[in-house]
Amino acid sequence: MNNGTTLTKIKPTIIKLLIILFFLGIFILITLLFSTNNKTETPRSQEKIEQPKTALKQKEGFDSELEKITKFLPYKGEGFSLEYVEALNLINAKIKADNVEGYLTIKNELEQFILSKEVEDICKLNIIWIAETSQDVRKSIDGKNFITTGCTP
Repeated sequence: MNNGTTLTKIKPTIIKLLIILFFLGIFILITLLFSTNNKTETPRSQEKIEQPKTALKQKEGFDSELEKITKFLPYKGEGFSLEYVEALNLINAKIKADNVEGYLTIKNELEQFILSKEVEDICKLNIIWIAETSQDVRKSIDGKNFITTGCTP
């Protein structure tokens, strides 16, 4: 009888110990999983955005025409900005307009501004014209008006 009584007392203790070890093992496993994920994943806010390693190659004559206007850039006014993006080696012309006519008026004024700075061939500047307007207005602008007037794509 003594053996049965001792065994009966030991069984609940062993069962409790096994339950504690089971939950402890699960806790350790979950902790390891989360610590591994945190080390391998970099939050998007900390990721480096890879920039182009080389600037865009432009047409022959780009540099000499650019030299004539860089001292005037960035050129900003109400509804527009004209800037040279050195890292990409290009010129952006951003135009904010409520309608097609407004876009075309500002684009023409910017072209005239550039030509007034002794630029001989505005086409060599390969200007990127950006319409910062509503989608409806942008759809209404003829495709040729996203290229400098008189230039070929």
